[in-house]
Amino acid sequence: HSLSRAAAPSFFNSVLDHGGSQGHMLAAVEAARKAVYDPSARSTVEGVESYARADALPRDWMLILSCQVLEHTSSPAAYIRDLHALLGDDGWLYVEVPDESWRPAIGGEALRRRVLRTLLSMRPLLIAADVLCTVLRVRYRRLPPLGFIAMREHLNYFTARSLSAVLARNGFQVEACGIDNGGQLFAVARKFATPAA
Repeated sequence: HSLSRAAAPSFFNSVLDHGGSQGHMLAAVEAARKAVYDPSARSTVEGVESYARADALPRDWMLILSCQVLEHTSSPAAYIRDLHALLGDDGWLYVEVPDESWRPAIGGEALRRRVLRTLLSMRPLLIAADVLCTVLRVRYRRLPPLGFIAMREHLNYFTARSLSAVLARNGFQVEACGIDNGGQLFAVARKFATPAA
């Protein structure tokens, strides 16, 4: 369990899964009060409160989970500051994002641009190249020569260093960061200061 790697408490008075849909991630956390914030207002699992409006959220959580959300935000720093404001004093934050590190492809940038322009003019070839690049990147963590990364839904890509940095710059002390047992990049941090705007 990633929280225990950071010497986090084994029990929390309150925990919020920020962006957690129905609250399934909360099953792994021991807490007196469990809640989910999700604008979709889906029904939650039994025993989990639901918040669909950000302005209705209390600001005293002792643990906030943010799983597979940060990579979708247009401003990671602003999002982290918002979570900071929701935590009580000495609160904990668990952040999880996809581990999408890979080795760069070989080939010059000018040549890569010419190849991409050609692919953009031939839709079937573009789709085939996209599938090949995605499979090689996900399966082997390597782009083929002149390969590319299609930007579909993730606005941000993180390494352990960049994830730790965005947390540290926005009022958190990072206690643990790395790859979890499921292959995801995670960080566990404690609230320690008021972040700069």
